[in-house]
Amino acid sequence: MSRFIKHIVLLVGFFSLSAASMAQMSLAEMLRYGDEAYEQKNYASAIHFYKMVIDEDLKVERISSHPYAYSAYTGKSNKKEIEESDSTAIKDSLSIGDSSSLPKLDSSEVIIKDEAFSEESFTENGEKKVNGNELYATHMIAECSRLMNDYSLAEYWYVQSLQLSWGAEVDTYPLDRYYYGTVLMNNSRYKEASDEFKTFRLDNEDTTSTTAYFYKRAEQLISNCSYAQNSKSKKKGVSVKKGDSLLNNGSSSYAASFLDHNHIIISSARNTSTGDKENKISGNLLSDIFLMTKNGKNWGGAHSLNGDANSSQHEGAASVGDDKKTMYFTRWYIDNETESEILVTKYFVDKWMKPRKLGPAVNTKGYTTSHPYITKDNKTLFFASDRPGGQGGMDIWYCTIDYKGKTTEPINLGPNINSAEDEITPFYHEATSVLYFSSTGHKNIGGYDVFKAKYNLENNYLGYPENMGHPINSAKNDKYFVLNELQTNGFLSSNRGECAECPDTYCNQIYTITKEENQFLLSGFVYDALTDEEIPNAKITVKDVLGEFEDYTFETDETGYYEIPLNPEMHIFIKAQKIEYFADANAQSTIGIVESEDYTIDFFLAKIPYEEIAIPGIFYDYDKATLRSESMIVLDSLIDFLKINNNLVIEISSHTDENGSHVYNNKLSQERAQSVVDYLIAKEIPMERLIAKGYGKTIPIIKNSTNEEGDQRNRRTSFRILGEDFEEVTKIQPKHR
Repeated sequence: MSRFIKHIVLLVGFFSLSAASMAQMSLAEMLRYGDEAYEQKNYASAIHFYKMVIDEDLKVERISSHPYAYSAYTGKSNKKEIEESDSTAIKDSLSIGDSSSLPKLDSSEVIIKDEAFSEESFTENGEKKVNGNELYATHMIAECSRLMNDYSLAEYWYVQSLQLSWGAEVDTYPLDRYYYGTVLMNNSRYKEASDEFKTFRLDNEDTTSTTAYFYKRAEQLISNCSYAQNSKSKKKGVSVKKGDSLLNNGSSSYAASFLDHNHIIISSARNTSTGDKENKISGNLLSDIFLMTKNGKNWGGAHSLNGDANSSQHEGAASVGDDKKTMYFTRWYIDNETESEILVTKYFVDKWMKPRKLGPAVNTKGYTTSHPYITKDNKTLFFASDRPGGQGGMDIWYCTIDYKGKTTEPINLGPNINSAEDEITPFYHEATSVLYFSSTGHKNIGGYDVFKAKYNLENNYLGYPENMGHPINSAKNDKYFVLNELQTNGFLSSNRGECAECPDTYCNQIYTITKEENQFLLSGFVYDALTDEEIPNAKITVKDVLGEFEDYTFETDETGYYEIPLNPEMHIFIKAQKIEYFADANAQSTIGIVESEDYTIDFFLAKIPYEEIAIPGIFYDYDKATLRSESMIVLDSLIDFLKINNNLVIEISSHTDENGSHVYNNKLSQERAQSVVDYLIAKEIPMERLIAKGYGKTIPIIKNSTNEEGDQRNRRTSFRILGEDFEEVTKIQPKHR
């Protein structure tokens, strides 16, 4: 039986009203039935009753039966008020826009100008009356359509509501234009959406408690509309396709998650669910967790999990660690679908045991807790919740779990990730240390968009989120994003397409993601550091820092250009050299990079001077050759230089001032030069590259110095280049000054 037929049967069975009794209903009764269906999230039934309020044929029958109709019905706030009066204040809830500020109106309070009118429809001043009941019902139809994700229908009814209230002295529903802009975004009409947000801001410059947040949010959504139309929002090398009928069956399929290369689990509301899995209120099928096995390139049929994980309630998104024996999942209940909890179950003797709820540290009573993701080692649990202490709405939280299953107090991921809107469905890709999640509060192109952020669990470094762009994201709602370890395949859940089982809404369906293997290219030029001219045929050396492949060398072309491909998860050290130049070096990593990218590294080589190069900051105690600790710090920089320029053979020179005898100064300077060489050798600089030479007082910078300043300049340690290939040092003739 299709969901549409079920819905018709539901309406007849639930209310059991004859045509005659329908005609005898008051406006307030119709609105009450609509509001009751709305509170139960049965938006299709709510729309049915709200439409009865504005249906011209039914309106005539009701007016004839009730000549003294109630004053305009403005919704209900609580059960006590419903019992006391049929004319009440609207429920205080952001989920239905700005209805919390709705004033009580009767049919004469809201009026608009209209030049074409009849005497029966207009006041004596020529002003057309706007019936408050009709305005409320029209507004609520728009709200219900948006909340059931039928954005085309919502767009139509928001237009009707805005037109109906145009020119009214009281702006009864000031957020209608804001939400009209959001459904235009959902319908990919970004230019028009941007215009509506701008108009909303102009109309609400004098903000109220109702409009203040949305006034600021509209400014961000204007920027989001621009981003959605920008080519930067479109990503290459990614294919997103709707899954086949085995993946997508029933009224909803979502939250695919990898167990291993050949098995996935999904959540789905389908006829093969456990027990009597139909919601008697909404007529929808309820959700279970299913296992699917790979059959060649495709996935086989879905099988309900063995054991007691599934129940007569909703079972939603699930996550299993690498041991495949511990599963965390969401459960929510037919009689209270606004709250949900996370449960855990163990796999034992070929079946899943009876699950238990996580403790109050995770499942906070009275709040939604859902969308668990457990890391491979079963030690860190991510989840989404609207519990107190967050940034607003649903937030991403995490806690750690010990070997006994005890959880720590959850920690909010903070304002980098969480916004004043909603963040849900976390997934942590451990191979690249990237957190994926869906949000309505960042730079979105539709409803929920998938974002990624670098997150290092070891040092708790958390980067800023980046939109995954088209085609991962659409103008609709995109959630439950997952990738395999190689980042080549994955899944997401989206309501971007129509569903044959859901003729009155757009439900979640599973989409497959095929991603080309990331391609990385490193290129650049080698330049003369002084002239900026290209250096042809320079030697390039590449070293794998991770030690997975051997070092290799090659030369640049005649223009000094080079390029090399890089592998995913690679970290290299790269160096450029040329005879008669000092080397230049850099590093490049693709570790954790989740998209193809081209990198540029240019090298600038300085000419080798063949005269003395001073090493400032080398100090000794008086009349000694022992290096001070501060001198060792300076020499560590020389060691880095020698490791990069590993072809150089150098002379370490030590000089004294002109005081004392030649014999004394020659001996002291030689010992000091040798102490430097010994330190360098201890730091793994080959001794064949080093020659110690003490020059005493034979080469002063300031000859015949007469003061301490001159003596200090003469007391120095330096080095000079003897050759450029230490492997052939015996063949090198030192270049004398």
